[in-house]
Amino acid sequence: MAFWKANIVTAFLFLVIDYPIWTYNAEFFEFFIAGSHIYVFVIGLLFGFAYKKTGSLWLVVLLHAFHNFFVTII
Repeated sequence: MAFWKANIVTAFLFLVIDYPIWTYNAEFFEFFIAGSHIYVFVIGLLFGFAYKKTGSLWLVVLLHAFHNFFVTII
């Protein structure tokens, strides 16, 4: 499979894995959450590009951890 197709699929799966958090917090059907869907999808794409550029899954894990840390602080 070509990289861009695989990256879109994995970004979509990255988005889907966040759904349980949104449904648990009763935010799934709120209007502003649509922007969050796009944001999480784009973050998934960026993580995919970071992996392709470096070939290191550890970098993606660290980027995800730092992203979650900074989002939690804000």
